[in-house]
Amino acid sequence: MTTKVNKQRIYQIFKTLQGEGAYIGLPVLLIRFASCNLRCRFCDSYENWSNPGKDFSPEELINYILTNYIVESVQNVSYKLNDYLLMFTGGEPLMTEDRQAFIVEVSKLWNEYSGKDFVIIETNGTNPIIDDFVYCSNIKFHFSISPKEMRYQHKYVDTYPKLVDQLNNMNVNNISFSLKFVYESSQCQEFILTLAEKVRNRTVGIFVGIFVMPEGATKEKQLNNSYETLLFCTKHNLIFSPRLHILQDFKEKEFIR
Repeated sequence: MTTKVNKQRIYQIFKTLQGEGAYIGLPVLLIRFASCNLRCRFCDSYENWSNPGKDFSPEELINYILTNYIVESVQNVSYKLNDYLLMFTGGEPLMTEDRQAFIVEVSKLWNEYSGKDFVIIETNGTNPIIDDFVYCSNIKFHFSISPKEMRYQHKYVDTYPKLVDQLNNMNVNNISFSLKFVYESSQCQEFILTLAEKVRNRTVGIFVGIFVMPEGATKEKQLNNSYETLLFCTKHNLIFSPRLHILQDFKEKEFIR
């Protein structure tokens, strides 16, 4: 049984290069949902907490993209529209079941247009995924899970990444996942290592890796935090991930707001 698809509020659409994590450097069409279930104090897209943007059905969103796309270079490289992978971010893409169903339908439509059968979803992992993702077996979904600690929140909210437990026990060919952490200080080490141990002990599922990024919304802060982050990754066999969109000052091509 598939989940009903309702219109969803989209805050921004960018064409850019993925700046962090497992698929860093790939050209992506980034679709940012409005609103999130968490309130992280270092959030770099906090303006969408107030639920701004425009409402779209899956068909309306794809038509909007096709109608408004302008052929321009991204980081001095020219890409055609169908060169881009879809990437959903937020806000929180998995916040509700109908939002998840929306992602599946948009992914199907993008596959019909571009032939791309790989979709990246950035999530805090607090919500498990619906069965629609599994049923859509002709598209490969990668969940880039970025768990957040309770101490980062402005008020109490359950931040436990239930999706990690779910995918740790899910063995299907079209779903993969990775973990992506923000390294703020030595205080976060226990949190990262606890979840790292959990996924390293799994026996099923397609797991890509554990990525750790230095916290910082500016180039200067990124560089200041990089050395300690790199030492931590080296010691515990984790993958250091820069945030290229900050270090290189990516000029994202936005065409909705």
